[in-house]
Amino acid sequence: MFDFDRPGQVQEVRLSDARWDRFNADGAEGDHLNSVFEKNGRLYVMAHRFTNGSKLGVFAYPGLELVEVRAIEGRTGLHNIWIGDEGEAISCHSEAGAVIELETNRLLWESGGPVYTRGLAVSRDFVLVGESERALRGQRGNCQCGLWMLDRRTWQAVDYFPLGPYGQVHEVRLLNVEDLAHHGHPFAGLSELRACDLRSVVAVEKMKASGRARDSRVLWPGFETRYGTPVAGANGARTAGQRNLCLISRLGAEDKPETQLGFRYELAKSHGESHVAVVVYRGNGSDTDMHALLINVVDQHRAVLQLWVHADGEWSIKPALDSGDVPLSGEVRLRADAEGAELSVDGRRVATFSVAQFPWRQGRLGIRWLGATIRPASAQATRSLHSVHRA
Repeated sequence: MFDFDRPGQVQEVRLSDARWDRFNADGAEGDHLNSVFEKNGRLYVMAHRFTNGSKLGVFAYPGLELVEVRAIEGRTGLHNIWIGDEGEAISCHSEAGAVIELETNRLLWESGGPVYTRGLAVSRDFVLVGESERALRGQRGNCQCGLWMLDRRTWQAVDYFPLGPYGQVHEVRLLNVEDLAHHGHPFAGLSELRACDLRSVVAVEKMKASGRARDSRVLWPGFETRYGTPVAGANGARTAGQRNLCLISRLGAEDKPETQLGFRYELAKSHGESHVAVVVYRGNGSDTDMHALLINVVDQHRAVLQLWVHADGEWSIKPALDSGDVPLSGEVRLRADAEGAELSVDGRRVATFSVAQFPWRQGRLGIRWLGATIRPASAQATRSLHSVHRA
């Protein structure tokens, strides 16, 4: 912490024993503190923490005594923190292209596309959120970016402002009015920053994507995105491209003696990796810690079922399953009870698993997919699934 009234003096405070982070481009050590916000004698500090689960640190201000550290359950890689007058704590869930409220761990809004949310500005009526195209580190200098305008009352998208191929957005600031997320001050130097390029076609498509994401959530009740940003389509379709691995899961661990999970899928027939999996997810917001019954493309005509496990930081594949060929599209249904689990595709039993092989009650049931599209189960299957899940 730097005090400009005392030049040359630095006060060091930390959330943990980690003093530094990211010693190189591939490193993921430390807390990665990325945002601070002061309100009513408290300094709030957001800790990104890479894939280890984000935390919110609270310090007394200006003394900087550590008051508390809050773990944000099921979220990692968060950016920005703003505390409202009602005590709400708003942050960008960057990995999911979304905005969340930390006190309730509630999803407020999601973009509907494979983007990275970072940068937050707040007025009395609306919120501005920075958006960046997902890109490899070496390509981030000229990736597409933009700004979302959200209604503070409804948390729905009001407008989208495409900025162009100018690299990733790191912070957002209101200019001509007080910015509640930046200590309530208007921005100095407004005249130098007034130029903007409003491309209506991009803005319209972004608004449509946000609307499709909103409509899609209605057709996936009880599920939330844990990783990636699926592109929402008509009738609840969610697509994960070749560079957009996605994972959704139920909101809580399975607490019933039996359950079912069903959905339709379509794998890609073209070149490139394509798979879809039913998972038992135990992770904390990243692509880790799960059992995955994975339908993996073999060629343009067929796929196979594989059992993968991620534990202790590594993926491992279990012995080959005698499941035969699996179609590249179909309807998956998982039935699970105290004896184990059964996976079927289009009504044909593909494989069965003991509880030890697929411990379905030790996490959240969900879906993980790449280079593929998933859709809600058919109406008849949905009625059956809901009746079992409520039992």
